[in-house]
Amino acid sequence: MKSKIENITKCLINEELIEFGRAADLVWFSFGKEILIKNSKGSRKKNKYSIHIQCPWRLSIKDKVKVASYDIYLPIDSNIQNFNWEEFGSNIFDNISIKFLQNQKRNYLVKKIVADKFGGLKIIFNKNLTLEIFTNSSQNEEFWRFIKFGNKSKHFVIGSFGVVE
Repeated sequence: MKSKIENITKCLINEELIEFGRAADLVWFSFGKEILIKNSKGSRKKNKYSIHIQCPWRLSIKDKVKVASYDIYLPIDSNIQNFNWEEFGSNIFDNISIKFLQNQKRNYLVKKIVADKFGGLKIIFNKNLTLEIFTNSSQNEEFWRFIKFGNKSKHFVIGSFGVVE
């Protein structure tokens, strides 16, 4: 599985991390130039590559974790009553992702991809930034997926079952 994942994701080398965000507790990271996707519903712009994660992960710079999967469930303010992590802007993850998007001088480029035999992935960027994805189940579960957008978009699903296209 290690070599298959590295082969699938090697196209990320020298691509820029453009943004990251979430839909509920699924977190996505987008890479590369914006392209126009056309389908039966019309057309829309997407970045060339995306990783959708549904298992533990962390984004770190040097020896400090900057944001991680559990931050979705932590309130931005400990004084918030009736905290609802699903409400956009209410949790630590949302706050950090918004600040990231506002920083136009980030220019984080993928320099190296390292997968492991369990389906985990480490993406090493310039400027000491690292994204690590950790697989965490022995059951038949999807952990994350890599998407190549285009006229015929491809999804590569990585889980305890291996890699499925």
